[in-house]
Amino acid sequence: MRMVSKTMLSFLALWMVVFSFIGASGQFAASVTAAEHAGTGIEYETYDHSDFKQFKKRGTLDKLGFSTWDVDPSNWDAPYAVRLIGQLEALNTGTYTFHTQSGANDKYRLWVNEELVVDYWQGSGTQVWNQGTIDLVADQKYDIRVEFKAVDRSSFLRGEWESTGVTRGDSQKTQLYPAVRLLPGAVEDLAATAVNSKEVKLTFTAPGDEGIELEGRDYKGWGSAVSYDIRYSTSEITSANWAAATKVALTAQPLSAGTVETAVVSGLSAETTYHFAMKATGSAGEGALSNLTSAETFVLNTQAPAAITDLQETAPGPNYTVDIGWTAPTSWVNPGSSAGTATAYDIRYSSTQITEANWAQASKVFGVVPAPASAGTAQTMRVQLQGGESYYIAMKTMDEEENLSSLSNVIQVDVPLQQVGVSGKILLTPDMTMNLYSEGSPAMMVDEQLLVGDPKAGVGGNPTTMWETGYGQYYRNPNDAVIDLKASYELEDIYLYGKGSNGKNKIYYGSPNNWTLLKEYSKPVGSESWTHYDVSAANIQTRYLLVVNDNQSPTGAWVGEPRLFNEIVLYGKPLEALEQEPAPTPYKARETMDQFIGINAFIDDPLDLLLVAGNIREYHNWYWDEGDWAEDYVGYPNSKNAWSPSYAGGGWDFDDYYKKLHQNGVTVFPVIQNEVPWNTNKKNMVAPNSNPEIPASYAPYADHLYQYAARYGSTAVDASKLKLADSNQPLSGLGYIQYFEGGNEIDAPWEPREKMYTPFEYAARMSAAYDGHQGTMLDSNNESTFGVKQADPNATFVMAGLADASLSYSLDYIKAVKLWGEQNRDANGINGSFPGDVINLHVYTFNDEWKGLSPEAFGLKNKLKVFTDYRNRYLPDKEVWVSEFGYDVNPGSPISAQPIVNTANQVNYSSEEVQAQWLTRSYLEIAAAGVERAQMYMIRDTDGIETPGQFATSGLVTSPATGQVPRTSWYYTYTMKNTLEGLYFKEEADSGNPNVRIYKFMDENDDVKAYAVWSPTSNGTVVNNYTLALSENPDDATLVELVDKSQHGNLTPLNLTANSQVTIKVSERPVFILLDSAEEMKQAHILAAKDAIAALPEPASLTLADKAAVVAARGLVTIAIGAGAVHADITNLQKLLDCEAKLAAEYGYKIEKVGTLGRATSLKATVKVSPRPGGDLHDGAEVVVFELLDGETPVNIVAVEQDVTTEQTITAYFNVPDPSKASYKVKVFLFDQYDEVGQAPINLAASVQFD
Repeated sequence: MRMVSKTMLSFLALWMVVFSFIGASGQFAASVTAAEHAGTGIEYETYDHSDFKQFKKRGTLDKLGFSTWDVDPSNWDAPYAVRLIGQLEALNTGTYTFHTQSGANDKYRLWVNEELVVDYWQGSGTQVWNQGTIDLVADQKYDIRVEFKAVDRSSFLRGEWESTGVTRGDSQKTQLYPAVRLLPGAVEDLAATAVNSKEVKLTFTAPGDEGIELEGRDYKGWGSAVSYDIRYSTSEITSANWAAATKVALTAQPLSAGTVETAVVSGLSAETTYHFAMKATGSAGEGALSNLTSAETFVLNTQAPAAITDLQETAPGPNYTVDIGWTAPTSWVNPGSSAGTATAYDIRYSSTQITEANWAQASKVFGVVPAPASAGTAQTMRVQLQGGESYYIAMKTMDEEENLSSLSNVIQVDVPLQQVGVSGKILLTPDMTMNLYSEGSPAMMVDEQLLVGDPKAGVGGNPTTMWETGYGQYYRNPNDAVIDLKASYELEDIYLYGKGSNGKNKIYYGSPNNWTLLKEYSKPVGSESWTHYDVSAANIQTRYLLVVNDNQSPTGAWVGEPRLFNEIVLYGKPLEALEQEPAPTPYKARETMDQFIGINAFIDDPLDLLLVAGNIREYHNWYWDEGDWAEDYVGYPNSKNAWSPSYAGGGWDFDDYYKKLHQNGVTVFPVIQNEVPWNTNKKNMVAPNSNPEIPASYAPYADHLYQYAARYGSTAVDASKLKLADSNQPLSGLGYIQYFEGGNEIDAPWEPREKMYTPFEYAARMSAAYDGHQGTMLDSNNESTFGVKQADPNATFVMAGLADASLSYSLDYIKAVKLWGEQNRDANGINGSFPGDVINLHVYTFNDEWKGLSPEAFGLKNKLKVFTDYRNRYLPDKEVWVSEFGYDVNPGSPISAQPIVNTANQVNYSSEEVQAQWLTRSYLEIAAAGVERAQMYMIRDTDGIETPGQFATSGLVTSPATGQVPRTSWYYTYTMKNTLEGLYFKEEADSGNPNVRIYKFMDENDDVKAYAVWSPTSNGTVVNNYTLALSENPDDATLVELVDKSQHGNLTPLNLTANSQVTIKVSERPVFILLDSAEEMKQAHILAAKDAIAALPEPASLTLADKAAVVAARGLVTIAIGAGAVHADITNLQKLLDCEAKLAAEYGYKIEKVGTLGRATSLKATVKVSPRPGGDLHDGAEVVVFELLDGETPVNIVAVEQDVTTEQTITAYFNVPDPSKASYKVKVFLFDQYDEVGQAPINLAASVQFD
């Protein structure tokens, strides 16, 4: 069962508790009371880098200490810096001892009265207390300052002090005061110089008040600037018009006081005089206006430099390079300006033809582009490209005015792959990496191959990106990744660029479960540089490399900032041709939409609620079937499985559960998860020291799955192979289940290392559970009784849904499982090399603020297409599922569907409405990605609506404690399932409007039968009167609108124009258009209504428990009427009316006659209508209907609308020629609504009759 801790929320909460404890620990003690002091705390400044650059925010702390949560950097996983600035009031005269503590890898310094008291600037890698002393005088305030370099979210600072009469650990913020700050001085030497026709260069000296004395204290630069405000205008700037001047966008941070700084103001007009002024802002506020200065921009010259006309490839270069050459162009002569003279080249490449139209999309070449030489000079450049590709190269010249020449001639160059047996630089691309056991992207190790060029030849640039292992730095050690070279190579040289790692990075060669150490990155930690390892003498031949980044010390403690190289460059010779990416196998949707739509559920969820979906992922704990928590249960190999009854839930009957779902056309499959208490071995393996990358280690689990498939699969197994409890009949081949999922979120990063599975470990377990590792796992009778396929060859094995909610590493995980299979299974043996049939993903769409995102804003379809494209290329016979996605309705949840309001469009969507829309749209987007099945999480809430926790309110229905009441999303999902029954996703159609998305659905003959149309926005967009062209030229079209409380929606025939167009309103709530279905829909709805009525008990035996079925039948009648049926088409309608009357008479309202039928001057009938005590009442107004009949012939009707909450007396009059006529009689009914030409009403009370 999914737990809330499935995200990092529990980890964050743990740290918040830890930090709360730190913050609560006493800080400053005094022998006097707090009331005698007026301190308000110490100030802090947060910076987003550890070098105190990129100022983030400022605030106040009530202690000499903080946690990451207190100071809130932008990126908690990255290093940041904090400065504490303030004053401390001494309580007594004497020596004060300051005690400080931080995270193991944090660094800090503490000054008091400008004296360095604690110096922990070098750190130690351990969490220790440090201390220092200083003499202070009572009642004096002393400057106190801390500079702190934090590693990440685990960082903290704790400060305490003690002295005579001052107890350590009991300090108060009333002894801490904010710093007395100075305004920065005004800039006095601002100067302006025109650069060209649109730029002016400014120079000035950074202001500051370093060393200024105030009340005997030295503030040491606290008056320096932290930001600048530079403005310009075409008129002189004064204090009065300062606000109206144009502000210059600045990105650089102020330098230290006294430093000459420069700024270039761009985007100016030619031949214009501009006036400039500035102000400096410091921690105390904004300083005074600077001196004024001005400059006049140059005359605009639009003459572009001459174009290159003779670009050519001069020679192919080594290691995926080409040499190109050209002749420097003739310069234009522009007196008084360099405009028109070439000052730079812009050289670009692309895999497609380069034109003026697509020039901006072409990529700039890597390397040092030469500056233009004198006209007529031959110039050359070596361009680094990717091997095995064909490229187009072109260039332009540019002058100081940034005038670009026209496009040069375009050349095409072919960059051959490295030839077999020829030494050289090995081709590395990001898609060659596989993330095994880490967060972050190991692709960053090989993503700058063009930039780094050829380090062996001393040519190329310095890389900047790095594989950031993030959360895994300190929780998932070591961090592993595989590099697949796509061919076997004989390695010769390794080049690593980085700071060094002291051997914490290791590189292995070989294959899964067979790795050999190649090299340790032994460079001592220091500045970035290249490190070369010559391995040519070792005769190492391999296709795969394993890179290990281990941040654990020998004692198991985290050692801090990851010591990983930025880029790896390999040299060697291929021993075979590179494996090429296969073309994708053409794909056509395999499941109808009613079978595609699924949910997550449990055995105790009501059947009528589960029918909302075509497939159900049933959460099923392994131990339910094997002893539950019984202490005397032995387990494997002497297992005694029990399903009917099971050990759990008071004897749950899974035979009955699966049978009923199967009989109702619902595909149900168990996700067999969690551990069993009777096996205490790590990962429930067969022995404590089992190898987790060997299938035989998982015999207990594989044995259980064999038994599961033997019972519920389609193939009968000999009774001698069944391991059953005495309470269970020896049944086999029941045929209720085809799919079996082997675990849930086995990669969960919040689990401790011994519980989570690397892809190689899980691949081994998959192989065991799939088919007993191709039948090689044998029991004591030398028979293969392990894995679902050994019990039922027709069974389908589903890999565990991966916990990677943002789909950041799941593809790497799948690639690694595939690699393990290729290395450890026989591709030509039974079931092939991949150890499963279904690739299974979990995805939750939320933003950086931990709020839900619509599927389109997340890019759900395109992100999933990455997986289905991989499947179509490499595993075309496998399915792809998304077995968890969803949204909470509580707005406080990190995956919440937030309300949407758009007053202009009269949109006011509640969280429940947005959840319903986004779930519907998620199903559509997932189907469009080529996914076979999708199961939202989950059918029911796990907690009350007031709970903001993740997954607490993600249900289609409310929690069991609140009656599992269907939400709007339940009705929308049911309607979509019913509407698209029997249809497959076909394609997306061009809407011609970015605010309109259109999907088409087809039948088994590939004929389009339905459209889905909606706006993919999340701001209340409405597109009125949208014209939808139906290219299929249907005879009719029916609009299906999603509505609350209906499982079929509102159906409305649409008017088709002569050219098969319809006009509809498009909003963020999808609508469906059914083609050529009017008569078919009507007959289907008539049949559904008749079947529902036929299934009702006879009215005489009806009870209140049958109300839901009666209401459902009435809903189907309403749908049928809306589809064009008449009451007479529903031949058993009278039974429904009788059932409604029975319910109304006994459980709702009552009608009582008052007197007899008056026959004086007219007919008069009076009744009392009242609710029954404790009855099942109707919401809103009711309608009392008086029907006059002459014999059995209806004559007239009087309808009175009344909200019957208490007893009401109501009278109706009928004017007739002869009131005394004996054949007149009046019947009185109570309905939920009444419309002579509308929908059939629901009877709320037993009728009465006046004769």
